Amino acid sequence: MNLEALAASKQTALTSEKDLVNIKFALVEFYSPWHDATYLKNPVVKEIQTKYKDRIKVFRVEVEQQKSLAQKFKVTKTPHFQIFNFGKRIDQVEGILYKKVLLNKIKILMRNYS
Repeated sequence: MNLEALAASKQTALTSEKDLVNIKFALVEFYSPWHDATYLKNPVVKEIQTKYKDRIKVFRVEVEQQKSLAQKFKVTKTPHFQIFNFGKRIDQVEGILYKKVLLNKIKILMRNYS
């Protein structure tokens, strides 16, 4: 994703696990630009970002450009989502899933970790 598209989507590129430490809730989307399922996820991620804009920070990691970061987070397939609470991974989801499932999972985790 180029910088203009990243800025337009209001998603932040994750550069280090340290970026997550001071954030109460973070959703990290690991993606491959060539993978069709990644493009199916984008509207869901944007909806999460809009719905929970004051409660969750959304990051993106392009796994081919940031191989070491993807390896550090043990990502082997895309799309892959990880949810963090002050830098600690509290859940992860791999592959294609329904929007309702991901939204529900985030809602439950936010309630449990608030």
